[in-house]
Amino acid sequence: MGRMCALLAPNQVELTEMKAYLEPEFSVVAMSDNVLSFSDAMDSLTPDVAVIDTSVRAPYQGNFVRQIKSRHPDVRIIVLDDDRDPVAVRKSMSWGASGYVLKQSVATELPEAVREVSQGRCYVSPGVPDWEDPGDGTNGTGPHSGGA
Repeated sequence: MGRMCALLAPNQVELTEMKAYLEPEFSVVAMSDNVLSFSDAMDSLTPDVAVIDTSVRAPYQGNFVRQIKSRHPDVRIIVLDDDRDPVAVRKSMSWGASGYVLKQSVATELPEAVREVSQGRCYVSPGVPDWEDPGDGTNGTGPHSGGA
């Protein structure tokens, strides 16, 4: 097994599907459908990658991602969302995410996203129009963010 992943999704069906997409290449060490148990798992297991589905509503979604990143700076975060707007991607990256996967592409893109962010790179679904990683370490959040 490779990198350890923690998954946050709105229900057990989606969690089980994501786990199937990732294993056996990656080790899924935690699966949760609520932010409290996910936070506890992050604290006790400290996985390499956290996959956070934004449809699991956390109070102030951005603060939740920032909190995870602040408490676990080495954890790479991948956000799953339906929004194709490059502004949404930049917002997620500004929260501390390293990856952004469109929910309809999870089956085909999640393993690649985990590989990429595990190697310190940014991953954004190709289905996000006009997205350009500026390659300057800002993941599109800085003044030179291409795209929009």
